[in-house]
Amino acid sequence: MKPGARIGPRTSRAELAAIVCRALAAIDDEPVLVGGAVVSIYSDGRYVSDDLDFVSWRDERRRRPVMEAL
Repeated sequence: MKPGARIGPRTSRAELAAIVCRALAAIDDEPVLVGGAVVSIYSDGRYVSDDLDFVSWRDERRRRPVMEAL
């Protein structure tokens, strides 16, 4: 996916995770993808997760506007 690309119905889990990570990096956050989505990405879809779970040290008040903008 190209930098600045938009989220759409064909966006893969891996692409969506990268979009979120890039957006949060702009506020000096370092999110880490964890959980079922990681298994789904690394197993090439063999196991399916319907969400993306991230851990982050950044205060939610700083993250919220970034996530809402996506």
